[in-house]
Amino acid sequence: MFFTIIPIGPVVIKNCSGQWQNNTQTVEEGSLAEFIIKERDAFGNVVCRNISRGEKQLVFQARILGIEKAYVSGLEFKALVGKSDDILCGQLLTFPVLLYNLGQYRLEIKSGNQSIYGSPYPFNVVEGICRN
Repeated sequence: MFFTIIPIGPVVIKNCSGQWQNNTQTVEEGSLAEFIIKERDAFGNVVCRNISRGEKQLVFQARILGIEKAYVSGLEFKALVGKSDDILCGQLLTFPVLLYNLGQYRLEIKSGNQSIYGSPYPFNVVEGICRN
């Protein structure tokens, strides 16, 4: 039996993937939504970056569809650290779910003018716990 080992290649934006933290599309109003993005190559392999060698992650843009732009703020991308502090193996998008009406929305993730696989991602805003 023969097989070929294919090295990890450059990132292909349309192959990058995302998922809601804790694998749920439900977010409580007043909470912090979390969404994980993995950079992938043409074969679907996760591409990690070594920042000590000057490698940089892709720059992604995000927007919420189905809500007035004035209510969307605090969209922030953070690097997900791999096995060591120098290796970055994804990005975490966080945003506060404030002033949203309850119901369905969609999260669009792009790099440049190309969307990642599965974008826009649906999510449902439900009533959160009231805090004093």
